[in-house]
Amino acid sequence: MWMVGLSECGVSFYQIAACTLTQHSRIIYFFMKRPPLLQRLHAHQPGDEHEARMQQRIIEFVTRHDLFYSRSLSIGHLTGSAWIMDNDYAHALLTHHGKLNLWVQLGGHVEGDPEMLAAAWREAREESGLADIRPVFDHIFDLDIHTIPANYKEPQHDHYDIRFLFQADRHAELIISSESKNLAWVALEKISELTQEESVLRMVRKTERLKLQSEPALRAENTNTDIKLNSEIHYDL
Repeated sequence: MWMVGLSECGVSFYQIAACTLTQHSRIIYFFMKRPPLLQRLHAHQPGDEHEARMQQRIIEFVTRHDLFYSRSLSIGHLTGSAWIMDNDYAHALLTHHGKLNLWVQLGGHVEGDPEMLAAAWREAREESGLADIRPVFDHIFDLDIHTIPANYKEPQHDHYDIRFLFQADRHAELIISSESKNLAWVALEKISELTQEESVLRMVRKTERLKLQSEPALRAENTNTDIKLNSEIHYDL
């Protein structure tokens, strides 16, 4: 696996000296972080057969590529997303993506952060302007892989997206980032009028089932730094 990372870095075994110490350190750092990420991926309960296939592909991708986190890996990389619900679990916060021209969940690149929950949390704050966003639990909520079209900066590549469930106050002020055309709290039953993206609609279905189950985790007490999490929720989809 070390050799895979070096080749992705653009060097061979005989060119190790050409890679910077910083790059080597990052490869080692992420190599050490891979086992807990794979454990979390294996523990995820997919909502349907399509998501199960995405789960297996992401596991294979992370296992094979040492630079699974890096935008320098031209075939694709991990991204972290936030499915943000209001306090009543009746509305989801969506962004009208500037480049894709689609209404989707908030999220973005890992940016050197191997802790996927932390990466998704950071993206949620940056893209919404909300300071008080709370993870509902620490395990993965949803998985998806989507293809990003080629642009003047990058070739066509895949985003291996790992998504977590968050909660926020629907009445707090939103700040639209440069990557977004708009932000909106959308009632769950109205989301299908804005988008037909199956992975988004799948998260809607999961949320509706969680509401019906009335799991205690949906009322978890959260603070900015200490989160009481329930990792035993079963979606029963």
